[in-house]
Amino acid sequence: MAGRFSLLDLKTELCKDLAIPLVLPSNYEWSKEAGSIVKSRESSSPDTLELRPVEEALELLETINKPVAVLAICGPYRTGKSFFISRVVEKPGTFMLGHSMEACTRGIWVSTTALECEEFVLLVLDTEGIGAVEGEGPESFTTKLLVATILLSSFLIYNSTEVPKQADLQQMSSFAHLSTAINVREKKQNDPKEFQKYFPKFMWLLRDVTNPPYDDEEEDENSALTKYLTEVVLTPTGQKDCDSVIAAITTLFPQPLLCDWLPYPNDEPQNSNLDNEDNIEEEFTEKSDQIINGERGIKASVSPKVGFDQQLPVTGGDLAELARLYIKAINQKGSVPSLEGSWKAVIKLKLTKEAEALVAKYEEEMASELCGEEPLEEAIPEEDSIQSRPTLMGLHESIFTVKRQILVEKVVQMLPRSSESPTSPCRPEEREDVRDVIGRFELAIATREGGVVKSGVLHKFITQNMKKSEKHCDELWQRLEKEAEVQTNYTRALNKYDPNICAQVLQDLENLKIDFNMSAIGPAREGVFKSRSDKWTDREVALRCIPGPPTDAAVVGKSKDAMKLQWDLPKINPEAATRYIVEFRKAGKNAWQKSTETSEQWHIVRKLKSNTRYEFRVSSWNEEAERVKRNIEEMLRKAREEGLKGGTRLGKFERTILSAIGFLGGTAVAPLLATVGVPALTLDSKKAAEAAAACVSIPFFATLGAPIVGGTVAYHIMQATGDVGNLEERYVPRSPDAQSLNSSGSTISA
Repeated sequence: MAGRFSLLDLKTELCKDLAIPLVLPSNYEWSKEAGSIVKSRESSSPDTLELRPVEEALELLETINKPVAVLAICGPYRTGKSFFISRVVEKPGTFMLGHSMEACTRGIWVSTTALECEEFVLLVLDTEGIGAVEGEGPESFTTKLLVATILLSSFLIYNSTEVPKQADLQQMSSFAHLSTAINVREKKQNDPKEFQKYFPKFMWLLRDVTNPPYDDEEEDENSALTKYLTEVVLTPTGQKDCDSVIAAITTLFPQPLLCDWLPYPNDEPQNSNLDNEDNIEEEFTEKSDQIINGERGIKASVSPKVGFDQQLPVTGGDLAELARLYIKAINQKGSVPSLEGSWKAVIKLKLTKEAEALVAKYEEEMASELCGEEPLEEAIPEEDSIQSRPTLMGLHESIFTVKRQILVEKVVQMLPRSSESPTSPCRPEEREDVRDVIGRFELAIATREGGVVKSGVLHKFITQNMKKSEKHCDELWQRLEKEAEVQTNYTRALNKYDPNICAQVLQDLENLKIDFNMSAIGPAREGVFKSRSDKWTDREVALRCIPGPPTDAAVVGKSKDAMKLQWDLPKINPEAATRYIVEFRKAGKNAWQKSTETSEQWHIVRKLKSNTRYEFRVSSWNEEAERVKRNIEEMLRKAREEGLKGGTRLGKFERTILSAIGFLGGTAVAPLLATVGVPALTLDSKKAAEAAAACVSIPFFATLGAPIVGGTVAYHIMQATGDVGNLEERYVPRSPDAQSLNSSGSTISA
């Protein structure tokens, strides 16, 4: 059986010694540089000494991920404990041997050489001898050290010399305090029988025995030794101090109790030079090998240490955390280490580490999925959506769900079964500490406020994806805008005051928005669309405020002193033509006289002189231009006032606005020609086309410093001849013989 173990070297760059202290009395410290312990406080009394864990040793344990079995030896000092336990790891001298009457070992030491098999790792502990420090009672250092040793081990050897006597039992008084120095459960009184589930196996090793304490005729040496231990050594004597020790050993430790013996290492008991194997008697070597490696020996009997739930084995990392918890409770006055409470704390820590590892794994997988330059849509698509690409929240849900399920499964594995139903696993939602672990895992992934992710790993990916989306959408808009030459055409539309170009720019803008929404990806789509399209809002208003010229304008009736003009809606931006201004003048005159401003598509110009030639013009107009004009005039008035107060002159931009306002409604254009009572004049088509092209849109500004928008005055050239029709005060469908000019200025003859 012993052959299943192999040596495992635990030494690291920070710990190269054969053994290192795991626990020290508070008046000693571990010097990494010297590789030894140094005394720190000489004045500490036995009753005030505390235990101090050595972090370097705990870190060594934390490197062991497999379950561990822990073999520990205790007993009176100067009885050869260190010498024997070093042989277990097959390295004599692992634990320092003393060559004087003073105790050599202080605290609890762990070998940096362990034994490993397929199932677990066997750790070996050597402890400070009983009697090395004076003091008795439940608060004594000896009791504290014994409690720590028992709590950390899964196999305990009590080492003493020769056949036990009454004095030996009295020296073991610390055992009598175990039932009050340790609590099995957090909130229940101790049941002595429960200790056997959690205490280590117990072997009493009798040293320097000359005559075996059993009858040579016994067939089974092991049975004979166990019988001797239970029926002779541990039989009540009637003395209270001895009987309390006997009761503790027989009641608290699992049965059967083990016993074995060893002869003197050599023929000269006074020869303490045992460092040399040549000085060891063959009988001792053979007997110790049988105890350690025999079919019923220590290596065959050890088993992994298990947690309080009796289900999960204790790993090296678990043992390190248990050591911290146990020692803290042992040192705290009025506190008693609880097996249940300490294991719960270890489980919570294990689950916390599992949760942290799963958070890291979640982050790694999400980062792998989002490593490309192209952003993802954020929201999970609707069920009827045809979207094939994954979304950010879809990836999150799939990865997060798997990781959370793994954590829940770990929880179910680690939690103890219900005492009422041992075969049923504990449900995670029933444990507050477990709910806390799962809750903190969820918060580490995503902390939400009002349904919005505010922090956590997911928030980082949402932020990264948003930035990718902003970059992608912004670059897409700029590319589409450049390809469509929208900005260039917009400038042309305003410079040429051409409603046809305006209409084309508006269509290009509409197409740009459609293309953007079809191609844009990610959560920044709406934001970029709004910010980019908002910059065009005022410009679109300007473009839409430029109505085209009235169409099919014509003189449809006349009398001796009046003419009736009639026209149709503009073909370009007809909705922008909310008003029409009708003007006239005598041919050859410069000044135009306003006849009316109307929302109708007809007007009768009255009080005209007979046999006189008149020129008419009809302009498309709208109220928005007037409103904006007034707003700009008011803003500039204030700007001038502020400028005068500040002693500054108006800038170029402000002068440009003033100039634009000056142009509103002030440009002369090609006229409509008609003569009252005189045959019609024929307008040269070339001149008519030039006149039509001279129609002007007057730029204005919605707000000071905003992009240009436009209002329009658009005109048509018309002629009338003869008695075209009556002067009904309403819009009359056009008669076939009516004359009109189209928007290009060409004459249309009846």
